[in-house]
Amino acid sequence: MFRIIYIKGNNTIFETILLAFAIFMILEGLGPLLIPKTWQNYLKTISEQDPESIRRLGGVFVVIGICTLYWFL
Repeated sequence: MFRIIYIKGNNTIFETILLAFAIFMILEGLGPLLIPKTWQNYLKTISEQDPESIRRLGGVFVVIGICTLYWFL
């Protein structure tokens, strides 16, 4: 996968963002595609959480994403 990215060469920032979005969509679609009942139960569990816990979890994901981007760039 990474070989294809490097072979293409001079990707614009738009192409890179589009590629990242495509990978994100593939990964997000695997749960409902492969294990729909488990995914549905997971969403029920998340919906019962208090908003502050969900906000904290989202903040952790954002920080991990920023650190990962910084590490690769």
